[in-house]
Amino acid sequence: MGLLLDANCIPVAMSLFPDSESDRPQLGRCIAQMKERGSISGRTVRVADKGLSCAANIAEAVLAGDGYIFSKSVKTLPAKERTWALSGDGWTDVADGKGGTSFRYKVADGDFRYTSVDEGARSSS
Repeated sequence: MGLLLDANCIPVAMSLFPDSESDRPQLGRCIAQMKERGSISGRTVRVADKGLSCAANIAEAVLAGDGYIFSKSVKTLPAKERTWALSGDGWTDVADGKGGTSFRYKVADGDFRYTSVDEGARSSS
């Protein structure tokens, strides 16, 4: 399912996809169709679970000038990323307003390189 929310978190469009298809290539198409149908312009932020987290979807978001928040499984991360994720360094605490911590987060902005192969550019054998 693809769901597009506006800046106030109000749903503006939704798409459903068959179970038999991979979700990964659907993300960009879904966003493009929803933007076109709703005459929506400007930057989007793509939020997805690890099922949609792949180099192609990240590259597509970056090339479109959009943002993204994708989860990844720590178990399957490359060693450099896994070390970063599990390190106690670099965390920012967010207060809960009652003297405690509501949650913690880390940011890796441009710290890791990803590559993507354009499937259309491959020569057929």
